[in-house]
Amino acid sequence: MKKEENIKNTPYINCYNSLAFEDMIKAYSNYALALNVTELRNTYLLKNPIYKLHLRTFEIPMCGGIEFTTYNDELASYFEEGKEIVFYKSKEEMIDKVRFYLSEKKFKLRESIRYAARTRAEKEHTWFNRFSHVLNNLNIH
Repeated sequence: MKKEENIKNTPYINCYNSLAFEDMIKAYSNYALALNVTELRNTYLLKNPIYKLHLRTFEIPMCGGIEFTTYNDELASYFEEGKEIVFYKSKEEMIDKVRFYLSEKKFKLRESIRYAARTRAEKEHTWFNRFSHVLNNLNIH
């Protein structure tokens, strides 16, 4: 795994340009939190930011990771806050939640979120489920 060189890596933060599939699984499952940027132009300057969902949205829980991301309504309809995903709405809340979830006392809570997120992803967010939903909406059986 090649770490991103433009961002300072610390004992608590590792950043990567891209990862091979096997390395991605290790990274998502071994770290306490997996930051997922879903806001285009993530600068907090836009009054109405544009949010996007991408494959990583579902890869993180499928790999046993805890997704840590900016709140958006669509993503909140797929995973339950604090039980299957961790959202933040401001830089201050992000910092507070990082401190909260990285506490050693929260290990069991983190494991509970990992399990619940993976269970939900396997139940509702596989490719089969996604395509079945689309085909059902189009009345193609």
